[in-house]
Order: sequence, then structure tokens, then C-alpha cells
Amino acid sequence: MKLYVKQKALTLGDTFSVIDETGADLYTVKGSALRKLKLTDTDKKEIAVLKRNSFSVAPCYVLKRNGQKVAKIKMRVTGNKYSVKGLGWTVKSDLLLRTFTLKDGLKEIAEAGKKALSIGDSYEFEIKEGIDTVNALMVLIAVDACLEISTGKK
Repeated sequence: MKLYVKQKALTLGDTFSVIDETGADLYTVKGSALRKLKLTDTDKKEIAVLKRNSFSVAPCYVLKRNGQKVAKIKMRVTGNKYSVKGLGWTVKSDLLLRTFTLKDGLKEIAEAGKKALSIGDSYEFEIKEGIDTVNALMVLIAVDACLEISTGKK
């Protein structure tokens, strides 16, 4: 499944729209200073939440769905790898190209890349069939947020 995440211009806080290949709105991600990011559907129903763990040395987010902890996304010491505890996934990022690869063991299950020449942040996500789209989407958004924090942008 191909998704596009685009930052909405002229909004307070961090607001992103998530659309599919046809341009149909699927979700909205809203946050404040990357501390808490909420994913809602088109009916404004909360689907998932990413909450930053302020007590962690390295940038770290906890993913919750239906109030239950699903995963903990944490930057490793090397800075370009992330562990996704609770799902058994890992993410590798290329800081220069601003691309991410999500793996379950050795199997690639999703990838994302920043779109060049776009106003605000804009990413293209490719999530393999059979993978929980919301979990994969939120993990990749958490990795982007970790990068923003580690580079001093937020």
C-alpha cells in the first residue's frame, strides 16, 4: 500500500495529512512540539498515539492503540538504527537521503522517503501487503520525529 504524508502549511503545532495513491484522505496526524502525536481517521476518531518519553537519553516514543502500549521506538547509539520493541521490528535510516527501511527480522516490510522539492515535510510510504498499516505508519513517523529531535530541529 502506498501512502503519502504531507505537512499542512500554516497550522499551529505539527499537522500532517495522510492520503492514499488516489489522493483520498485517510488520516490526520496532529501534535505539539513532537511530544505527543495523535493519528485520527476522517471522522476524527483517535486511531493511535505516539508519546515522547522525555526521560530517555536517546529520542524515544511509545506507540499506543486503544490505550494499550503496542511498541517502544528508540534510537540506538549509532543514530541511524532504531529498535521497535513490542513488534520485533527495526528501522534503518539514511540521514542524508532522509529514507527509512522498516524490517521484521531480515524481511523488509515498509520503506519511506522524503519527497524532494516539496513545501514542508512530505513523505512517500510503501507498506507491504499483510503488514499492519497503522503500526508501520506510526513507527516511521516516530523515526522522523526522533531525527527532528536529534538534529535539533525540535
